Amino acid sequence: MACFFQRINRGVVVGTPDLPFDASVAHNLFFAKYALKLPFLGALAMKNMRRQVLKADGPTAFLRSIPGRQILHACSSCDLKFFSDPVWINLMYQSISEAFRQTDSVRVVLDEHRLFLTPWNLPFKKVDGKLWVWHGGEDKTCSVANAYGIARKFEGAGLEVFPKQGHYVLFDNLDRLAGLLI
Repeated sequence: MACFFQRINRGVVVGTPDLPFDASVAHNLFFAKYALKLPFLGALAMKNMRRQVLKADGPTAFLRSIPGRQILHACSSCDLKFFSDPVWINLMYQSISEAFRQTDSVRVVLDEHRLFLTPWNLPFKKVDGKLWVWHGGEDKTCSVANAYGIARKFEGAGLEVFPKQGHYVLFDNLDRLAGLLI
């Protein structure tokens, strides 16, 4: 693992939960909060979301479904602007649809959330000065407390909280991202 970090020039972590995952503070979505506490209900919720995504004939129809409305309900007002942009919402819907076309997609999502329960197993000292942590100050999907937790683990990490932005902070700052990574 150490040689992996020697090859890294720079990285940006955006709007992600700190590990190990604490659903009470890490995420605001129904599925994420309860999938790990009550796996059976989490699986049912994810199967329903998959069914609604694949049944919908586009992002507008999906966002009218119960899982779609739950996603919108969990968003801050600045994130709702993201969902009103037809280009971004179509890209997001296409991505989610393609992921859910895979037969084992529900199992994979549940496995991913189970992995969130394990702490980071990384040599953090090796990342010194190569990592930036970005988070929207109005992120209702993933609490900004996560950004502070991640930044504390990585010595020398740059932390930037964008006060008037939400979970989709990355898409509002693509030029800045390119500037950091180039």
